[in-house]
Amino acid sequence: VAGDLALHPVDTIKTVQQASGIGFGAAFAELSARGPLAFYDGVVPYVVGDGLSGAVKFAVYERTKAWAAEHLDEKWVPAARFACAAVAFLACSVILVPGELLKSRIQAGAYPDLIRGLGMLFQEEGLVGAFTGYQATLFRDVPYTMAELGCYDALKGVVAAARGRRGQTSAEDELAAAALTGGLVGFLTNPLDVVKTR
Repeated sequence: VAGDLALHPVDTIKTVQQASGIGFGAAFAELSARGPLAFYDGVVPYVVGDGLSGAVKFAVYERTKAWAAEHLDEKWVPAARFACAAVAFLACSVILVPGELLKSRIQAGAYPDLIRGLGMLFQEEGLVGAFTGYQATLFRDVPYTMAELGCYDALKGVVAAARGRRGQTSAEDELAAAALTGGLVGFLTNPLDVVKTR
């Protein structure tokens, strides 16, 4: 949650840029004109949606990963982790997509706040409207999650081995693997994020 809160202003600027087709400076000026709290527009649905969907994603991933380790030949387990990640994202997407939609629309100024945004969304588009952009989100986030979780598990072992700890990972190894994975996967999937936002 702390990370979500700390980086939310950057996400808001990015969303305004992508939604409006303007540069960083213009997006920053537009948000500044609305006041300092404008940089936190959409933070409530983001934190709630991200927290709940993250819990579902990691629970499903760990459960399916354990199932794969138990039922598949050992040589297939690393590849199966990528499929487990895809299943995990599909499970969490029913929470994530409505939250992302509300967050993005609040950030872009289409909705004034969460409560009125929910009312406007359901009045104008119905329940199905909460899943606007579902396919684009899957297009962006299924590959992202597969790469994120699959690479993270693989990189934990690589980092531990590089530090002379084969078979055992420390908190530092996990942090290094997470940082490498997040940077690499975020860079590679950024074009998909632009497609989803627009």
